[in-house]
Amino acid sequence: MRLNNFFKSFLLVSAGFLFSLQSVYSEIFELDDTPASVPESSDKEYALNAKMALSNPDYPVTAGDIYTLSFVAGKTPVSYPITVDTTYSLKIANLGVIKNCDGLTYKALKRQVESLVSKNYPMGAAQFILTSPGVFSVKVTGQVKKASEVNAWALTRLSEIVTRSVTQYSSLRNVKIVSSSGKTRVCDLFKASRDGDFSNDPYLRPGDTVEVGRISRRVSISGAVERPGTYELLDGEELGRLVGYYGGGLTERADPARVTISRLQTPDGSVMYLDSSAADNTALFNMDSVYIGSYDEALPYITMEGIIRNPEEQALKAASGEKDVAEAPSEMAMYRKVVKFHSNENYAGLVRREAGSFVNNSDLKKSYIRRGDTKITIDIESYLFDASLMSEYSPQKGDILVIPYTKNFVDKFVVDGEVKVVTEVSAWPLRRVSQIIADYMTPYSSERFVTITDADGKVRECDLFLAKRDGDMTQNPYVQAGEKITLKRISRRVSISGAVERPGTYELLDGEELGRLVGYYGGGLTERADPSRMRLIRILNENSSGKVVYLDETAITDNYALLCYDSLFVTSLNDINPVLFLQGAVSQKAPDSSEAVVPEATTSINITVKNGTNYASVVRDNAGLFSSVSDLKNAYIIRKEKEEKDGAVRITEKHIPINLEEILYNQEFYSSEYVQNKDILLVPFRQFFVTVAGAVPNPGRYSYIPDRDWSYYVGLAGGIDTYRNSLKAVTITDVDGKRYSKKDNIIPEMTIEVEENSGWYKWNRISGGITAILTILSSTLSILAVTGVF
Repeated sequence: MRLNNFFKSFLLVSAGFLFSLQSVYSEIFELDDTPASVPESSDKEYALNAKMALSNPDYPVTAGDIYTLSFVAGKTPVSYPITVDTTYSLKIANLGVIKNCDGLTYKALKRQVESLVSKNYPMGAAQFILTSPGVFSVKVTGQVKKASEVNAWALTRLSEIVTRSVTQYSSLRNVKIVSSSGKTRVCDLFKASRDGDFSNDPYLRPGDTVEVGRISRRVSISGAVERPGTYELLDGEELGRLVGYYGGGLTERADPARVTISRLQTPDGSVMYLDSSAADNTALFNMDSVYIGSYDEALPYITMEGIIRNPEEQALKAASGEKDVAEAPSEMAMYRKVVKFHSNENYAGLVRREAGSFVNNSDLKKSYIRRGDTKITIDIESYLFDASLMSEYSPQKGDILVIPYTKNFVDKFVVDGEVKVVTEVSAWPLRRVSQIIADYMTPYSSERFVTITDADGKVRECDLFLAKRDGDMTQNPYVQAGEKITLKRISRRVSISGAVERPGTYELLDGEELGRLVGYYGGGLTERADPSRMRLIRILNENSSGKVVYLDETAITDNYALLCYDSLFVTSLNDINPVLFLQGAVSQKAPDSSEAVVPEATTSINITVKNGTNYASVVRDNAGLFSSVSDLKNAYIIRKEKEEKDGAVRITEKHIPINLEEILYNQEFYSSEYVQNKDILLVPFRQFFVTVAGAVPNPGRYSYIPDRDWSYYVGLAGGIDTYRNSLKAVTITDVDGKRYSKKDNIIPEMTIEVEENSGWYKWNRISGGITAILTILSSTLSILAVTGVF
């Protein structure tokens, strides 16, 4: 019994010791398999900034930028993010390091990175793209609302930061930028905005501090200058500089003999009146206000009153740049307006100049002039709608032009005929026929036969096509209130396409046939047109898919008759050129890029060539369609040929080998093959492998699959033999012997070596058992010796 207890205790102690030893080994030798995290950003603003940066050749590389490097290593597409930190040192995959990229533009860095990758992978189609620009903080101090730190990025200009923080006393002419290295520069934001000198409105950089100064002298200028406004003057700049540079100079109607300066620095204020002789040398003080008089101020004027638009609203819209559209007031509203006039001006010209002041309730036919005790009737409507008319009256100072209210004003017109719905349309503001009927036309409405009937029953006919094609605007007149627009139904509408200058669908008039369709409506044949092979599709009835009529050039000269809905196609000589089908490991070019996208599946591209084109020319012209996965040496041509034997025709398929690599890299080489119509040039995919060796059940070479890690290929080999490798120790090397970790991407032709356990490990696996056996044997012998057996 004692022997049994002793033996059990011994075994438990031994097992615990071996388990502890195994745990220690695992902690020492096991590698970290945790995948590296990739920073992501879903911020739409960052995405917009990235697009702006890509379109700006001066975008500077900035700490915090995140770039994406994509290339093909062998057959493997590789893509991963690269972040710029404050060291401005970038590790490019395992290919090298770009040091001190601070001060480089994105364009220059992109060139360096892609060049480095291309040296290692010539067919790698490297792309280095900015995906998320860096963001940094900038301090804003000085004469601002509040000292603060604001966010900026590499394309944030100084003005964007300053304008959000200024007060009424902030100076835009004395803004300092102190860099992180202590260097100071003074910027003048006015010069940047006035002269486009963007050296005075630079991009901000990480660590910058912006100091806004206080104004010393700010003055205003208004009146007859080209650029009225408020400006901050520099030392030595006086009235002459204010008028000539800041104010943009005098207008043509300026009166330099009437210059007024209002000075607010004195308690009660003061006013100075100057003429042109004293203007240039007059000193200006802070808050001065300068007014330049105009000759127009001395012009005589009349008063216009009655049913007109609110002159204050007109002035506000004019100042804001808002489109000024006359609208009818909701109720009768009377206003008064002062209108200046020139000597010898006629009332017809004056009312045309003021046409925007009238509304649809203005009774323009019964307007009148009140001149002293005299009332003079004036038909304003006739002057507005007939530019050739002149009035027998001229405005005189003190005249009052009265615009009465019309109670029975007809402010609508009717649209009927071949329309979606017969309707009344507002006649105000004035619009042309085409603008009015656009929303009411059906697919069967004719634009060649539009009739307009006025209130007196007079009818006129318009052809809107002639207005569009020939610019004859008499065919697209303005419509007046009380008129009726009638649209007719189309009688014959045909289409023309193919090798003509103006393909489209047109409505023909009586007597216009195929010759007119091609020569006038279609704009004539193109240089490569082939009129000997024209096709006309004719729809016979609603249930018919149509029949095809083949025509030659005589149909044009004979003016072949056309029916409604006929469709004519004019063929081109290009249509009979040979077509080559390029298939296999080829790719379409990416949008907005000259780079070809590496294909993941078989692609087919149609290429039209000229007769007698050598395959060498086609391949070189389309070299951008091939990539690292294209097996250029083993390409071949599939050509179908007809064979006649014993009176029977048989189609055979030939496979003709062609070495595209020799064509691409030897410019003097030309193929013995010429492109024939419907040839297929098949470019196979290259096959890549990954080698798995060492402590696995089935070592060997396995087909490479993109985006798979080392464990996938070891799994194909049967997994790690834990008896021969208990700690998952793996060595990964490329074809050049360079070692990689488990975190790195597996690329073609790598070798994954699953390491064998050492001899000591194998000894440790059996040493415990041997020790236990020897201990038991020794204990047994000792017991036997004590009992006297030996």
